[in-house]
Amino acid sequence: MTFQLPNRAVLTASLAALELVVLDTETTGLDVARDAIIELAGLRVRAGEVIEDGHFASLVNPGRPISAASAKIHGLSDAEVAAAPRFPEVMHAFAEWAGALPLAGYMIGFDLAIMRAEHHRHGLRWQQPLALDVQGLARLVAPRLPEFSLEALAAWLDISAEGRHRALADARIAAHIFVKLVPMLAERGIRTLAQALRATERQQQPAAAAAPGLPAEWALEKPAQWQGGRQMDSYPFRHRVCDVMNDDLAIISPAATLEDALRQMLKRQVSSLFVQPEVNAGAGCEASESSEASETAEAAIDHWGIITERDILRAIAAHGPSVLKHALAQYASFPLITVPEHEFLYRAMARMQALGLRHLGVRSRAEERIIGAISQRDLLRYRASESVVLAEHLQRAATAEELAALWPMLVDVARAMQLDNAPPSDIAAVIAREARALTRRACELAEQEMREVGRGGPPVSFGLLVLGSVGRGESLLAMDQDNAIIYATPKESRVQEVDAWFAGFATRVNDMLATAGVPLCPGGVMAGNAPWRRSEREWLATVRNWLGSAGPRDLLHVDIFFDLRRACGDRELVRRFRRQVLDMAKDARTLLKFLALQAAEFDSPLGWFGRIRTDEQGRVDLKKGGLMPIYSAARVLALRLGSMERATPRRLRAAAEAGICAKATAQNLIEAHRILLGAVLGQQLRDIEVGLPPSNRVAVAGLGSYERDELRWALEQVREVPALLDVPDVRVG
Repeated sequence: MTFQLPNRAVLTASLAALELVVLDTETTGLDVARDAIIELAGLRVRAGEVIEDGHFASLVNPGRPISAASAKIHGLSDAEVAAAPRFPEVMHAFAEWAGALPLAGYMIGFDLAIMRAEHHRHGLRWQQPLALDVQGLARLVAPRLPEFSLEALAAWLDISAEGRHRALADARIAAHIFVKLVPMLAERGIRTLAQALRATERQQQPAAAAAPGLPAEWALEKPAQWQGGRQMDSYPFRHRVCDVMNDDLAIISPAATLEDALRQMLKRQVSSLFVQPEVNAGAGCEASESSEASETAEAAIDHWGIITERDILRAIAAHGPSVLKHALAQYASFPLITVPEHEFLYRAMARMQALGLRHLGVRSRAEERIIGAISQRDLLRYRASESVVLAEHLQRAATAEELAALWPMLVDVARAMQLDNAPPSDIAAVIAREARALTRRACELAEQEMREVGRGGPPVSFGLLVLGSVGRGESLLAMDQDNAIIYATPKESRVQEVDAWFAGFATRVNDMLATAGVPLCPGGVMAGNAPWRRSEREWLATVRNWLGSAGPRDLLHVDIFFDLRRACGDRELVRRFRRQVLDMAKDARTLLKFLALQAAEFDSPLGWFGRIRTDEQGRVDLKKGGLMPIYSAARVLALRLGSMERATPRRLRAAAEAGICAKATAQNLIEAHRILLGAVLGQQLRDIEVGLPPSNRVAVAGLGSYERDELRWALEQVREVPALLDVPDVRVG
């Protein structure tokens, strides 16, 4: 039995969250062609922790003598291995134990080379596994170390080398080295398995130039084939609750009897009724980014309840048929659990499963009224998919390392949606939705840590805000952290105490997100930094100052601040603050003029005769020359209107409908925004799979002729931004 290949999706897994097997062998000598394995051992690493329990370790009868030189190193004799099983039996047991996990080991190229030779020697089928060399990772992190032996690396990282030169002990040392290298690799931009594989591949030349003198056959190889990628139904990520809800509400008074309820269920052919004395239940399905969408799928509407078939059957079982004459209120469930109408289906599914519910109400967030119902039956055809895993995993995650497992799941979702031809804006909205959910979970864990260290809970109400693309709902896969904290203004005597608590809390959140795979903001726009952590009164004063001075740095701050959205905390505090900020901005004519000028000044990558200018790598930055001018212009138009819209397409439509920009220009920019988002997303998915960090730079040569024509057209539309903002004197580079 040979190694199993992991699913291709493992390539996008974060090293911090990865589960793998670290193996080691002891042999009769170092000649791959003639020597044999005498001991094979391995243990697992999971989410940054070396799992000591359940390890694998077995001696192997090599069928040949152990050389004196090798025996001197590992201390094993021919007599000790004589009664051990032969290699095929040990390999079969090891392969079953290891499963389809990727492998790692110190100079694992040698271990795999001699294992391949053993397979061929015993007539076993060989399949090259996916493997990381721990020594190669150490060379990436600290290329100037004087020595890269296992003992030297253990001493450098303060790891015990006890038991050295036996397979299990060496595997354990290598595992601990790997765990300590992971955060160091992340600092160098190597966060995923694919990135680590690509980086270590560069070290390996046919003659093993990275470690001169090593035989070429010790070099690691890529697996020759892969299983198909993870199959995932993208429908729940592309559709919202209002797309499948039943808007023909079945409502009953709490004074009605259980018999009345049963009769109505049979007549309507439904399994539940909403309980509310007087309801004006209208229907509506249009998703709107203008409402402050609930970031949690669970919410309660006062006075609403639900009575189900099961409630009635349980009542009859407990009290007999006479119970049907009783008022149903005492058997109904209050309050009714609801979801907002434009919540994604996968989120509604996960909440229903987590709470063990079969029915949810659907609410209009803008009007706080029930407008529909969604049942387990409505979602039944999607239950077999993996769509609920994303939300469930996030809720169960108890450490930053466990949060990091969200990243490969999110990449899978983006890839599945792209294959199903989902609009890029929908994919970006899902990514942003989960980025907010990831931030919220980090807040929950950080608050828990604050309590555990004796600092208690939040001293005043607060909101943690996500800014920029996450706030707009337009994130792709190259995001970093942009966040801030607003908290209720404390009494003067408590100012330092309150800010100290939020400083500690925010630093934990930022560090946790960084470990989970969302890099720190290069510009320092993070709640852990004092300028981005203020009381409500301080924030209002700060915004007034920005609006009044409109200096270059103020414009940089405003650029992302007006896209804010709550990730966790007090919803009303954030809503009130955002409304005040937008009202102030609407009247800040000088600021709006400067923002318009800033949005209109950009270097277009489109050259003469429609040629797309690229850098030395043949790539073009579609954020700087394409997406940024569009979303910046849309933001200016929204501020002029005092609009609560966040998403770029909705901002442009609202401006066109209000008559402050040409409808044709707005529509063309919406289409250009779609094309540019799709081009960047497609490149990011391709780069992630081959181990390159995702960015906003697209390789033009890799596009088909139709895609290049679309891209040229989109960039031509971006040149209309100055006219859209009525700043025709600005020259586009």
